[in-house]
Amino acid sequence: MTIVVRPATLSDTSAIAHIGAHAFRHIPLMQHRYPSILPHDPAAWIPIRTARMAKSVLHPRQRLLVAYDSKKSVIVGYVLYERVSRLSTTLPEKRSLLMAIERALSSAVETLWLWAIETPEEKEREAKVVRIYKTMDQRSWGDKTEKWFCESLAVDEQWRGCGVGRKLLEEGCRWARAEGVPLVLEATEEGRRLYEKMNFKLVREAEMIEDIEMGCTMQWQHDKS
Repeated sequence: MTIVVRPATLSDTSAIAHIGAHAFRHIPLMQHRYPSILPHDPAAWIPIRTARMAKSVLHPRQRLLVAYDSKKSVIVGYVLYERVSRLSTTLPEKRSLLMAIERALSSAVETLWLWAIETPEEKEREAKVVRIYKTMDQRSWGDKTEKWFCESLAVDEQWRGCGVGRKLLEEGCRWARAEGVPLVLEATEEGRRLYEKMNFKLVREAEMIEDIEMGCTMQWQHDKS
């Protein structure tokens, strides 16, 4: 097995979406949002995730990486990082403007999405998801503390236990070490064991947001001593 970690391209997004759809089909928030799809038919979730991954490839503040088996020519895992910072001081003026436009467009799409939902049950379910995401965003980004944030990491089921997740995380740790900032993520109980082996420390225990279970928050910080 020869695993190479490289930046994702738009042609990788379908494979990434397939891995993510199967890896996250049991996450409570996703099951709440897509009850007719997950966990019974994760393949139906792939078009949604493909679009999101394509956006991440082009996003100026995100880095989407894939773990690629060069012998079998197959993607076996991926990780999505985002740099949290004070945009006015760490991003060029034009890119800061693009980020402001993106936030406005995201808000407009969110409004249209809610408008397009037909039944009251669907509207309430989606409104609840929006509130949860806003709470999570405020928790992750609200203080604007300089850090790298690992938004998601997934490895194909057939390749788990082979060190793929570690290789993907090491890239984020390398960036955090070079910039002198922490690397933060939200962990499932299953993933928590890997993160603890890599010296991530628990920051916040798992909690409930509007009756939906969230993962615990963990942080990696380079030891400068």
